[in-house]
Amino acid sequence: MSKIKLSNYYIKNTVKLALNEDLYPSGDITSGLVKENKIIKLKLISNQNAVIGGL
Repeated sequence: MSKIKLSNYYIKNTVKLALNEDLYPSGDITSGLVKENKIIKLKLISNQNAVIGGL
């Protein structure tokens, strides 16, 4: 299986777009759905290694 090589430009541009989505115009509306002092537990099952952001 061949590996996919992503350019630095593509990675930086994609990250910039994702951050702008969270910041403008309303900010991070997803986190507003969960109360601040609430403890949430979950079991995450994945078929491959992954990075979880926003914890």
